[in-house]
Amino acid sequence: MTRFFPNSFNISSFISEIGKSSYVRSDRYEIFFTNTRNGEQVFTRQDQEKMNLRLESVSLPGSGIASEAVKLQAIDREMPYGVIYEGDITLEFFDDENLSIRGLFKKWQDRVVDQVTYQLNYYDSYICNMGINLFNEVGEEITCSYTVQDVFPKSINAIDLSTSGDTLVKTQVVLSYRKWIDTIS
Repeated sequence: MTRFFPNSFNISSFISEIGKSSYVRSDRYEIFFTNTRNGEQVFTRQDQEKMNLRLESVSLPGSGIASEAVKLQAIDREMPYGVIYEGDITLEFFDDENLSIRGLFKKWQDRVVDQVTYQLNYYDSYICNMGINLFNEVGEEITCSYTVQDVFPKSINAIDLSTSGDTLVKTQVVLSYRKWIDTIS
């Protein structure tokens, strides 16, 4: 039996562990969106394919345990009381000359708030689920999937244009969500 000592490193054990379960690469992923709760399509298949081809990065959702200090026998102790699905999901795209990715998410935002009356629409008419799939090293097999529930576009970030550089224009979209579920293969 090989013992693990926290302050030592055994290269053969490391190679053996990597050989058993490989590793995940940060550049093997895809995203997709379902229809809204009331069945309306948010993005066409072509739109979603274009998004995946132009998607530079996506942040996986986080979670935590909500806790509060409780005094027990004059000593404070952190006690859990719930789950926190923290933060937002950020998508960053290399946009095209018509800023069509930006336009797709702006149309989705317009479903949330009517641009004429500024009235909020019904929740079920604009929220949908988002899937994030991670692939193995070869890129052929899904190794882990995330279903992010009740997603909507919270913000589309500003784009800075400048004559000082010749860089590609990126569209960054921040999505809000209610919770997420992971499925590990």
